Amino acid sequence: MACRTRPELLAVLADAFAEREFAAWYSRPLLVLASLRYLALGDPDHPLAMEVLGDGEAPELPARLAEALLDPRLPELLRTRSVQTNASERAIGWGIVAMALGAPGGGFALVDLGCSGGLNLVADLVPTTWRVGREQVSGLDFPSPGRRLGMDLEPVDVRSPDAVRWLRACVWPGDADRRQRLEASLEAFTRRLPPERAPELRVHRLGRDDTAGALGELGRESGLPVLAFQSVVRDYLPPADAAAHEQAMRRWAGGAAGRLWLTLEPTPDPTPGRAQGGGPMALELHFRDGDSVRSEPIARTDYHPRACHLGPGALDLLRSVGHAQLGWGAR
Repeated sequence: MACRTRPELLAVLADAFAEREFAAWYSRPLLVLASLRYLALGDPDHPLAMEVLGDGEAPELPARLAEALLDPRLPELLRTRSVQTNASERAIGWGIVAMALGAPGGGFALVDLGCSGGLNLVADLVPTTWRVGREQVSGLDFPSPGRRLGMDLEPVDVRSPDAVRWLRACVWPGDADRRQRLEASLEAFTRRLPPERAPELRVHRLGRDDTAGALGELGRESGLPVLAFQSVVRDYLPPADAAAHEQAMRRWAGGAAGRLWLTLEPTPDPTPGRAQGGGPMALELHFRDGDSVRSEPIARTDYHPRACHLGPGALDLLRSVGHAQLGWGAR
């Protein structure tokens, strides 16, 4: 409403976004909200700071919002930052698959494609819980990777106070549950681990750099099967890069046994998943099957999962893949 009656506020946003392109329609509004939150978290006198809002009345909110949008620090954030929610709760995707495959602790390399701060890589060190069917699963139940690698266009250094402030700004202020999970994941990531098991983050452009080559090298160098996981990556890539990334990953997955690609992405038609108790996000496994790459649905869940619904036959499929391709037994 503040923007609707104040054209100069819209001009601020238009100027800041003039030279930027976004693949997802929701990227701009989320970036505006995160930038405002970031400034408020670092300034107790900011018009939207909790210290100010706590004493304010609702009728004053449009004026406070207008003041915040005219903050001279805002345009630079809108020009240079990206929303990196680092939703560590999406790690349920790789966790339940690794469990069902029968993966031994330390017996596989985990790669997070589009990793942001890499918090999904340490989900096995955090006591976050999810409901899987009628059971409750904790991150501590996940088998621990022998190698942890994250790839991102701009990896977030979670040891930097400013970077952590940005990650916190990307969480809705009223979402206490997500905020607690973020803090627990940050603590786990910065915990001292043996060098060979500590997370490694690399600058990497999905769809442009040689992802298949990098994953192949990781497998050869580590001597471990590789589980490559991505969550909500496609919407953030330009169409050409998304198509190139898909081709590269299918080429990699089909190149040898011991290469598993997991995708947790929004599905075009969420209705069937909703009807079965799932959600709009589909977890799929892509793996070598003879001379081709086979893709199978595993589960459905929400954008920020607290539960997931396994598809019919998913557990049997995963156990079969784990045994036949990797020599793993059921956990």
